[in-house]
Amino acid sequence: MTRYRPHEMHGLRATPRAEGTPTLSGFKTLVVAALASLAATGSVSALSCMRPTVENAYQLAAEREEGFVFAYGTLTRSGPDIPDPAGPAEEGGRTAYSFPARFDGHLATRRGFTAPAEVEVTVEVQCLSVWCGAEVLDDPALYALRVDDDRYALEATVCNDFAIRMPDAATLAALTDLLN
Repeated sequence: MTRYRPHEMHGLRATPRAEGTPTLSGFKTLVVAALASLAATGSVSALSCMRPTVENAYQLAAEREEGFVFAYGTLTRSGPDIPDPAGPAEEGGRTAYSFPARFDGHLATRRGFTAPAEVEVTVEVQCLSVWCGAEVLDDPALYALRVDDDRYALEATVCNDFAIRMPDAATLAALTDLLN
């Protein structure tokens, strides 16, 4: 006669088993299941990003050797995509690309966003596997623009660390505080 064992009713196995069939303890079963799920997640796991914050963008820019300027306004695409000649970083991944855009708005100063600016910006869209940074265009946004000699670039990272869409007055004021 096939019998159910009480611990099997609470675990992952709730089917009858033949006498003498080896079983895993509840803890061992959980460990095996956890390891199996970790091994199976590989490239199908979802990308998880925190919402960009002004403090994070400021910190990331401050830690870099390149210079950055903060700007509030809109970017409008002004040319076609230019694929990264290196191609994707991994097989089956997407290829990073860039494109020219026009920024219209104000650059940050210690007194706020008081320096009007209309400049050309290269938007560098970075990709990681199948995910790419978003093209933050046409809506007002707060950008951390990298300064390369006399050119500006926006790094559209996978988590969009350097662009905050539709910032409110408190966000703009928080950046001004960080600059002081």
